[in-house]
Amino acid sequence: MTAKTGKDDGASDVAAGERATSVLGMWANNGWWAVVGAVAVAGAPMAVLGLVYPTKAIPGGAIKTTYLPTGLATLAIAAALAVIILLSKRVVRRAAAAERRWAAALPFALEGHLGYYGTGFGIFELTFDKDAPDEQTLASLVAGVPGLVFDDRARARIRLDRIDTGAHARCTEFHRIVDKLLLPMHGRYPLAAVRFR
Repeated sequence: MTAKTGKDDGASDVAAGERATSVLGMWANNGWWAVVGAVAVAGAPMAVLGLVYPTKAIPGGAIKTTYLPTGLATLAIAAALAVIILLSKRVVRRAAAAERRWAAALPFALEGHLGYYGTGFGIFELTFDKDAPDEQTLASLVAGVPGLVFDDRARARIRLDRIDTGAHARCTEFHRIVDKLLLPMHGRYPLAAVRFR
């Protein structure tokens, strides 16, 4: 895992986390614009050649060259990719806004979860509002949810042990953890905050 080196790293982690809130998130990455540019650059000269030299002579007659249809098909692919990227970005914006509304509606503060979705570095710390459960009780609660292990019992730090899953899968899995562990726990031992480290 690469260590954080500055604010830009955190911002990129959150951006990756926002993309993780939608199944179309992979298409919302700005890196795809380089692919669109490369495909367009490859197709444009062929289209121009097809317009300038629509046919070529061969023994026995003349046939149409493949420059124009190939060039136009390549440009169409670039245009289709651009449309997919733009639509995906719109879907991701809406999904990320819905994720923030979901987090804000929880009965405890939730911090850093978007960064977890983006990086897969899943250690979160529980802060209880009043009386915290003892270590044995907390351990039994955590043990009831597959994929969770203690990172530091004394500080109520819990590690998500399946960090190799895809970004959107991490988002879905954490929602399940909130429903199966954190909300029921909050009902018995009120939580003040859940913070990813």
